[in-house]
Amino acid sequence: MPTGETWLVQIKSAARAKTAPADVSLMVGIPRSQGADQKVIKTLDDSKYPNLSNMLDTFQDRYDDGNLFGVGAVSRYITLCTNSDEIPEAPDSWAALWDETYEDQIGLLGLVSNSYMLEVTATTFFGGTEILKSKKGIQQVFDKFSEVVPNVRLWYKDESAFHQSLQDGEIPMGQYYHDVAGLAAAEGFPAVSTFPKKGGIVDSGY
Repeated sequence: MPTGETWLVQIKSAARAKTAPADVSLMVGIPRSQGADQKVIKTLDDSKYPNLSNMLDTFQDRYDDGNLFGVGAVSRYITLCTNSDEIPEAPDSWAALWDETYEDQIGLLGLVSNSYMLEVTATTFFGGTEILKSKKGIQQVFDKFSEVVPNVRLWYKDESAFHQSLQDGEIPMGQYYHDVAGLAAAEGFPAVSTFPKKGGIVDSGY
């Protein structure tokens, strides 16, 4: 940890110095594939993972020569989370993030590699992610996504920053991890995790 681009830069710097900052890392999609492209991630011996046969192919990262370099370790849902003291009836659509009612009240994950907001925008307003297969389509989605900016008070990289603001009601709505919101609710905090109509986001670390 951390799972993203910052950690990849540290790994690359360490590799150049012929040192290893860690033996095992948990990494998310984009930095993981970049690390593989740059060959800074060591291959793994399949025979040392007796449960590998239970894993779907999508949870096995391999180089072009078939050698394994990553194995699925954890998956989690990102959902629409609200503070029930501030928003008694939780919205059931990602479209609520664009609602002018919530100007300067929303928290969103701040990296394209972990927020999936382009996919959320495409699915919510353009019928799915097919539109992201062309430059023109990507631009349309970016234009629509830019409309959410006035509503966002916090673009967060550190989940604890949003967690505290959600519990306090300072930022009453945003995207957040379903499991963490559930734990907060179990401890008596007014946190509600809602799976929007179009579905929650599945994010995985390998």
